[in-house]
Amino acid sequence: MMKLRFNSIVLTAVFCCTVGISAPASADDLDIAQTPLFVAVNIDPNIMFTLDDSGSMQWEFMPDGPEFRYTLFMFPRPNGLYGGVNYANQVPSFRDDSLHNYFGRSAANNGVFYNPDLTYKPWKNADGSFMPDADPRNALYNPHIPGLGDLDLLDEQTQRAVWFRGNAFDQAFCDPCNGDHTYWPITYYNYIGGDRTDRDSYERVQIRNTTPASATFTSPGGITRTRNEEIQNFANWFQYSRSRILAARNGIGRAFAELPSRARVGFAAINQDSTSVDGVNTRTIIDGVRPFDGLDRDRFYEALYGRVINNNGTPLRRAAEDVGEYFQRSDARGPWSTLPGSAAGQDLYCRQSFHILMTDGFWNGGDPDVDNSDNTAGPTHSNSAGDTGGYVPVDPYRDTRSNTLGDVAMEFWKNDLRGDLENRVPTNDTDPAFWQHLTTYGIGLGVTGALDPEDVFEAVENGDAVDWGDPANDNPAKIDDLLHFGINGRGGYFSASDPDSFANQLGAILADIASRANATTGASVSATRLTTGSLIYAASFDTQGWVGELEAIDPIEDVVVAEASEQLALLGADNRNIWSWDPDADASAEFISGSGVQDRVMANAPGSYTADALFAFLRGDNVPGMRFRSSMLGDIVGSRPVFSGPGNEGWARVDLGYLGYIDAVKRDPRDPCEQEDPADCAAARYDTVFVGSNDGMLHAFDARTMDELFAYVPAAVHENLWQLADPDYNHRFYVDGQVAVADALEGSGWGTFLVGTLGAGGRGVYALDVSTPQNFGENDVRWEFTAEDDPDLGYTYGDPLITRLENEEWVAIFGNGYNSADGQAYLYVLNLFSGAVLHKVPLGDPGGNGLSGVAGWREAATRSYIDRVYAGDLNGTMWRIDFEGSEPVVVYDDGLFTDPNGRPITATPTIAANPDGGLNVFFGTGKLIENSDRLTVNLDRFFAIRDLNEPVSNLTRLSKGEIASEGVGVRSVINEGNGPEGWYVDLEVGGPSGERVMAKAVIQFGILIIATYEPVDDPCTPGGIQRLYVLDAATGNGAFPGCTNCGAIEVGIGAPISPPIVIKQHTRTQPDGLIDFPGIPNPEEPEDPGVPPEVTDDALREEWCSVYGIPPLVEGATFTALGSICEGRQVWIQRR
Repeated sequence: MMKLRFNSIVLTAVFCCTVGISAPASADDLDIAQTPLFVAVNIDPNIMFTLDDSGSMQWEFMPDGPEFRYTLFMFPRPNGLYGGVNYANQVPSFRDDSLHNYFGRSAANNGVFYNPDLTYKPWKNADGSFMPDADPRNALYNPHIPGLGDLDLLDEQTQRAVWFRGNAFDQAFCDPCNGDHTYWPITYYNYIGGDRTDRDSYERVQIRNTTPASATFTSPGGITRTRNEEIQNFANWFQYSRSRILAARNGIGRAFAELPSRARVGFAAINQDSTSVDGVNTRTIIDGVRPFDGLDRDRFYEALYGRVINNNGTPLRRAAEDVGEYFQRSDARGPWSTLPGSAAGQDLYCRQSFHILMTDGFWNGGDPDVDNSDNTAGPTHSNSAGDTGGYVPVDPYRDTRSNTLGDVAMEFWKNDLRGDLENRVPTNDTDPAFWQHLTTYGIGLGVTGALDPEDVFEAVENGDAVDWGDPANDNPAKIDDLLHFGINGRGGYFSASDPDSFANQLGAILADIASRANATTGASVSATRLTTGSLIYAASFDTQGWVGELEAIDPIEDVVVAEASEQLALLGADNRNIWSWDPDADASAEFISGSGVQDRVMANAPGSYTADALFAFLRGDNVPGMRFRSSMLGDIVGSRPVFSGPGNEGWARVDLGYLGYIDAVKRDPRDPCEQEDPADCAAARYDTVFVGSNDGMLHAFDARTMDELFAYVPAAVHENLWQLADPDYNHRFYVDGQVAVADALEGSGWGTFLVGTLGAGGRGVYALDVSTPQNFGENDVRWEFTAEDDPDLGYTYGDPLITRLENEEWVAIFGNGYNSADGQAYLYVLNLFSGAVLHKVPLGDPGGNGLSGVAGWREAATRSYIDRVYAGDLNGTMWRIDFEGSEPVVVYDDGLFTDPNGRPITATPTIAANPDGGLNVFFGTGKLIENSDRLTVNLDRFFAIRDLNEPVSNLTRLSKGEIASEGVGVRSVINEGNGPEGWYVDLEVGGPSGERVMAKAVIQFGILIIATYEPVDDPCTPGGIQRLYVLDAATGNGAFPGCTNCGAIEVGIGAPISPPIVIKQHTRTQPDGLIDFPGIPNPEEPEDPGVPPEVTDDALREEWCSVYGIPPLVEGATFTALGSICEGRQVWIQRR
């Protein structure tokens, strides 16, 4: 249960779904999104706010009680003060020895009277601006009705009222009862301790026109003001917060002023008679829910500030029932529609609805008809996803009373308000209801019940019983019933008396609603291609809090072995090894306050942030006044995890010492060392997984335990890091690009190096020495190359490449990305160890273009240096750049091939040797980078272009594969042509659907695996359709085993995925039948289970083939076998 104890929360961005980096610098620039475009569109919630417009809201004291039995106002009121029926003009006189005076004009007793410890502000206008400060010489009685008159607070006043005095609360003497009384308006009493009924327990403060201008006033809490400052503060209180309704309007107006226009807000009042609301006669509701913008926002503020307050009762229960019935509307103009009030909208099943009910007192009258709802089981609900649930009476929700506020809340929580809609409402830990229901919040204005709300919140957490009392016969229990209302509706509750607290707490409720509406979970799962016995590393994120996770998963047992977030929490922020780059010093710097990067990190931070606090937050601590972090690991969205272990990258032809490096240094120290000299094993390094995160860091995790070995903060993200700490955090990307890790020979010694990009996080590329990640330090940060070094570097999305040139120089090669200075595509070649720019290769024409990820091909004879690279651009051109000697040469002036529709190529291509000669370049088209990309529908394709040293001019040189639907989630792909220069497949069935290629394809043993993504045009569905195509690399025909021409399956609904491959070894250590594969029988049980059966012929050898395939990518999925690895099988060779 939510405990509303927060400070003021600004809500400008919490309802936003997609935000760009900034306005594009030119018409050709991309509007790069700063939130994942595949998460669900946040469906704006319905918020009905119900105002207590009972007569007691006129009163100028709080709370109700015998102490104020005679008091109604603290200043004589004009007639029609709040537009309705007047109460008696009954005011305690200003006689200094009168108990009613000094007790009632002290904030220690009267929660609505002037409190010098507070700074009073004016009301806010609908546009969020403050109204003007009150004029002390003309302080208005009601700022919404200025014609009622004003009061000069600086002059002595003589006014007629029902004045009274007395020395006991049950005593009231005329002073006079209907006559004139003279007083100084700015008079209040500070309680200094002792008996609250004793005059000596108070210090009187009074400002007259003779008070010296040099006078100062110090509040009990230590706030010192000058005479004029104190006068202004009192005047603001008098005009804007003097009574219950004025103070409530102040707090409500300020809280809702921060609510963005995309929220949908309605207004109600507990004494509103039946009126037509969107075509239906409705009681209590004044305005149905509408987007909180324009005239509708103005109407809300007009209703809030201008609502007539008569001397009516407090029918809270009836009002709550009316609001619940409003949300049961199923007509086209009802609150579930995308266009409420209009018949042209669409009812959304995933929309959440909330009711905020505020009151200053005890309910009375207005009996509802819900019986003892919280002690009666509700219906069982279900949905198409197989979820079932419903309310069973349990503590602390239930009680034995009927028709209470708690019962009303339960009635509209446990029942499906829209039985005709699919039950797929987002849930959370507080509110598990997935059916259409009403979540309720209770707000008390200066009221307290018999129960401590904190005890009740604890009872909710523990499932303990609560004695809710009898609200029908007990006033404190009526206040507890308001708390019960918030508990049963799975919302929240608070009570506050002053405008600041009221605004802050109501702001917390609105923030909670925003968080719930923004709590769709998106999972971006990636997995590296691993060998037998290894783990899958799956990265994911949750939009609620923008936290991430990296899990190590056993692909055989399909169980999570370790979680990075858990290990980070155990490590603690102070113990982390975090480094960065200081461009001014051209050197590394530890990421702590006081280091060389402090000035850059603090450059754009708010003045209230100290360096110590901000760095503590960024390292993982929770810091007061900054955004709450539920995890030290930020969201991992675009960056794919990369594994670095003992693999052989084939560089022994360069230097035989490489084999020793593999055996000694690349060996995990937890594995046996096979070196004869133990000293050769001393430098062994941990197997490591690297991944970028939008907490501003590249993380290096121990691949077995998920312990963080180090983290790196690129300098290119320094200027925006402060935003992560903003309580009103609006998501943006930081370290969201791809990482390449490879071995390289520096001088006479081998090492392992990492080159990383930032994706949408920034215009920069960085290089690290990760030879021994467990000992990473200042000398291991090699360089950063940013747009400050060359403005033609854009936002780099693609894969970088680490390789060797023929002149023995080791290099990092990457595309320049998007939104560069001149909008041209460039290929960069930098020295791997120094970052010096060796080559910058322009491709195509300037304007609106940029180069994506780079794939390389090593020289075929020796495989000791790079021979050529391929990369695609935003104009749909696939480029080939050869390295003749060490100089890059653009082979074809207009590229190897250009998509006829000019569709962008954003994924890195895959290169493989064709058994019949030449190279095949596999790539797809499509983009999911700009805000407008989410639901664009274009015809994208997947290509296999055969490079025979001639460009491919058009589609006629390619054979076309046809896609047909073969049932739910399955597609056939048939290519009967024989294109001499390759093949292609249109990603459509019956017309374009927006399906596109977002990731590099994988080729394994002649089988091509392609991941595609198709956004779903359903606002309630997160992500899109994920498909995996499995095609014959030579022909483009479907190649799923056991199914003729089956070429694609739907993986599920979610984020774009990369096609992972896992190789499972079929050995007797595995349970029989674990990885059955069509055509590969299980071996017979050997006599000795520890010894595999003897291989005597080809048939038996086939029985012992390994199986490769796709690991489970979504919950409930199983391993998908694609083929076997056997001796004599013809394979295609794929190289980086």
